[in-house]
Amino acid sequence: AINHRSAGGEGEGPNVELRWSTTDDRTQYFLNAPLEELLKEEYATVVLDFVATRDIAADEELFLDYGDRWQHAWDRHVARWVPPGDATATSAEVAAMNENVFDHAHWEWSDAHFSACLLDGMTRDGARDVSVGDAVAGEHRIDEGHVGFGLLDAGAVRGPCVVDGCDEGAGTCAVLYFVGGDGDDDDDGNHQLTALSWEGC
Repeated sequence: AINHRSAGGEGEGPNVELRWSTTDDRTQYFLNAPLEELLKEEYATVVLDFVATRDIAADEELFLDYGDRWQHAWDRHVARWVPPGDATATSAEVAAMNENVFDHAHWEWSDAHFSACLLDGMTRDGARDVSVGDAVAGEHRIDEGHVGFGLLDAGAVRGPCVVDGCDEGAGTCAVLYFVGGDGDDDDDGNHQLTALSWEGC
């Protein structure tokens, strides 16, 4: 992502800008073709390039000026925004939770956060399938309507899970990992959980 920085704001200002691509042939065609030729096209494909406006150091963040209308809209949003009444954790508080996954107080989901486990390297070694009717699922109040099943497509790197217990000395946690959807349901079409010990939370 390239964040906004106003050209007239504080700091050094933006360091990239958007320009029509000069190397993409289709872009140049659509920019230069006469109108009667463009009307014959079923669709148009054009490419925009992010072009550095000054020297950019290694690891320096990129900034783009989104424009005055965006800045005014953002300022208006900030001035009028009121935190939702059911918010229970700020982004800073969630970041603090990530610093200490072994703190039992952080394991229970809230309206503002949920636990996720890394999917890369996930294996089923030592795992067992758990139905939503199982006692351990009931202990965590997991049923067919649990929000965890709705978060299965939240990302490709991490998947929703519920922490059942941790061994800080071993650096591992026992988790209930949500599975379901196409090809992952049981024979009755119900969502399932997988219980396993995992160090990627």
